[in-house]
Amino acid sequence: MAVGHRPRARGGVGSFCSGREPGKGEGVREEATDWLIGVDGIVAGTPGGSWERLGDYRYSVNGILREADGSLTVGASNGLWQVPVDRSEMWVQLADETLTEVMALSHSLVGTVAGFPYGVAVSRIDEAGNPRWRSLTEHLRVNARFTNTILTDPDDPTRWIVGTEGGVIIGQGNGESWEESDLNDSPVRALIHTGDSFLAGTDLKGLMQSRDGCRWESVDGVDEATFAVAVAGDRIIAGSEHGVVVRASEGSRIRTGPRALVRCLGVDPNDPDIWVAGTDPGGLWFTVDAGQTWQNTGVVSRVRTIVVPEGGGRESGNL
Repeated sequence: MAVGHRPRARGGVGSFCSGREPGKGEGVREEATDWLIGVDGIVAGTPGGSWERLGDYRYSVNGILREADGSLTVGASNGLWQVPVDRSEMWVQLADETLTEVMALSHSLVGTVAGFPYGVAVSRIDEAGNPRWRSLTEHLRVNARFTNTILTDPDDPTRWIVGTEGGVIIGQGNGESWEESDLNDSPVRALIHTGDSFLAGTDLKGLMQSRDGCRWESVDGVDEATFAVAVAGDRIIAGSEHGVVVRASEGSRIRTGPRALVRCLGVDPNDPDIWVAGTDPGGLWFTVDAGQTWQNTGVVSRVRTIVVPEGGGRESGNL
């Protein structure tokens, strides 16, 4: 156990450990092997183990970024927050009066990019040392401004692929110019990049794919509303209104998991057969055998985002 972390007995499914209060000189932080789950606050833990709430905050958490210094950046229903390395310390507000509900987050070359109902925003620090946020997409139509998910292009970090209520929009030059893709007639709930393609989960067109983020086509076998998407080995897993849809590389499809709206998904970076699914309502579920069997952790009822353990992995979960 890392020095300064709150000890947690690894109990069975549904175990929720509040841990001990830190003493002087001690800090509270999750283990590197823990998953982070955005609920009304943040919980951390492992599939099949115990789960611990990080701090006493009960904000509705829509997005979580791990930072290089060990802190977290959190997008919530009431703005943007920094969670200190010692998770028992007070969260620090990073938003101003213009950045209200934060729906999505991404790292970029110009700092954190935040998506909110009025667009995509970046910040600068004013003379008093406070962040001042500026929307970059005010000129777009209303639905194209309402941002659900943001993905920085791994091949060009100055290029952002953004899922909105009006489809996919693309920001060039760190958001200085914008264009709409041909996926412009359905809300987009999830975006990932895998191999040489982007995948988008949509309300009206199911799962879509694109080589460049501009021109999109349907993925055979996943034609229902898709709220989350992840890749597990050679399989695509998609969160639907009625559980998890698994599409194998040869095109076969099965439905698995809880029969509930799956808002977010994560795949273990070290084992492509371990998946975690967040339902809303229905709680947090996991499988260790690629969807053959599932268990409910029993610790939360509504899940908004999932962040896999440090070291990689693919997750999706902005709604």
